[in-house]
Amino acid sequence: MTKNKDKIASLVAFEAQQRIPYPMDEVSWDYQLLESETPGPEVDALLVSVKNEEIARITAPLVRLGKTVKIVEVAPTACFNAAKANGVGETQCEMILNIGGKSSTLIFLDGNRFYVRAIPIAGSTITQQIMKEFGVGFEEAEEMKRRYAYVPMGAESPESGAPETIAKIVRNIMSRLYGEIVRSINVYRSTQNGNIPQKMYLAGGSSIIPYTPSFFAEKMKIPVEYFNAFQVVAIGPEVDQDKLTAIAHLFPEDIGLALRKIGTCPIEITLVPEYVKKQMAFTAKYPYFYAAAASLLIYLGLSFWAFNTQLTEINEKRDVFQKYVDKKQAVVKTVEDAQSELNSEEKKMKTATGLLGVRNNWINLLNVLQDALPSNMWFSSLSVSVAPSVQ
Repeated sequence: MTKNKDKIASLVAFEAQQRIPYPMDEVSWDYQLLESETPGPEVDALLVSVKNEEIARITAPLVRLGKTVKIVEVAPTACFNAAKANGVGETQCEMILNIGGKSSTLIFLDGNRFYVRAIPIAGSTITQQIMKEFGVGFEEAEEMKRRYAYVPMGAESPESGAPETIAKIVRNIMSRLYGEIVRSINVYRSTQNGNIPQKMYLAGGSSIIPYTPSFFAEKMKIPVEYFNAFQVVAIGPEVDQDKLTAIAHLFPEDIGLALRKIGTCPIEITLVPEYVKKQMAFTAKYPYFYAAAASLLIYLGLSFWAFNTQLTEINEKRDVFQKYVDKKQAVVKTVEDAQSELNSEEKKMKTATGLLGVRNNWINLLNVLQDALPSNMWFSSLSVSVAPSVQ
């Protein structure tokens, strides 16, 4: 079965449905097959799941800012990748204790083995105990923890008052955390056939409480120091390396996540929710949208240029035709004026022709009268009158 990836994927999916205490559509989950220390038919798989609402709470601000979420990883695997890059656990079993705000994470690095346990004891546990002991609010308790908290060694006790009480609270809680570490080691050795841890590294914001490394070193009888994941990172000259070393244990997860970008890491879990994947798929299509928009703009530009060229040619031809029409209209006007003048002259000619037609009437009348008169008679005067109208 170890050679059939499809069967392994089906089996892991079945195991995920059995082990994840939420409906599968409410979580994002991923798995990775782990290299086994001893050859055999069994396959070790790392299964990680997170509720979608938790991922959305973290990724939503990035989405609103227009950023593309490519990887969502849990802190333990990112810390493990950073540790492996720095050679932690290569030759012996070593641990990383990440003391955070709400919980602590204990990671075992033992060759190719990966084992992690979340412990619900961390910085907020101390804060809550201070709130309960002094009857103060969260912010005031946090300020008291920052000012007075440290881990007293053995019978050592501070002066008196609030510092002494807070120191006792811190030591009690650190002792509880130590008990959980011992229990986790026993579980790791019995269930994973792991080796005895030979060294422990500290990380996380709550690990800066003074004397924490000394406390665990005394209890566990092994070397304890802060984890510096920047040893495999090139540091620019403008960075103060002394200051960076003092806070390097706060950034193992950041280094581990950044390593995913530049190469292959031992564990590559990605918990990207479905809506983020859809967004990424949509974002991946942006170049095609831009190309289509550019093509449309080019098409519109070419169309505008073609239409504008045609319009220019039409206007030029229209101007030529207009000049030709204006010229012809001028000729027509000349012809019409000549026709009007001709009509006027023809009218005058008809009037003159009419006068010419009656110019001999008097001569003819006189001749008729002359012929009709006797030889001894003549006219002394001749007048023409209009005939009276008939009533």
